[in-house]
Amino acid sequence: MTMVIATALDLADVGKQLGVQCRRIPRRAPLRSKLQALLMLLYSESGDVDLAALEAKLQALLQLPDSVLALLIQHPDLADLNEMLDAVFLGTSDLSGVNAELDKIDVTSVPGPSEKIDVVKVSGKPTYIVHSPAVQEGTDTAAGSLVSTRWTGDGDGGIPG
Repeated sequence: MTMVIATALDLADVGKQLGVQCRRIPRRAPLRSKLQALLMLLYSESGDVDLAALEAKLQALLQLPDSVLALLIQHPDLADLNEMLDAVFLGTSDLSGVNAELDKIDVTSVPGPSEKIDVVKVSGKPTYIVHSPAVQEGTDTAAGSLVSTRWTGDGDGGIPG
């Protein structure tokens, strides 16, 4: 019987291998794929970025439906997000640029008896409101099934036309 004990160096090697795989993410990959790859990459990174806060942000974003992520990547205040993600995967930038872009996004979840409401703010302004079925104990939920999304634009509450 052989016992294998993973050392910190072994785990660092695994993280580096994941980082190399993440760097192969195509530039036109959906935002969800890039966020998932970035989450994997976090485990091999170090530096000035608060990795726990960045991980929490990524987890919150990954709970949103694909349709909301598609809207987020098109938001004018987040114009550099896609490029910053690509730069990290290509190895031409560190996490600080992505972190700065993601810091512009705030997701607040409010659970209710029949639905969960996510308020997504960009640059401090409520931008999207996502209504999803509430998670009930003991059942699987269609994570991020979108009931409605409302664009609030520049804070006027209007829906773009």
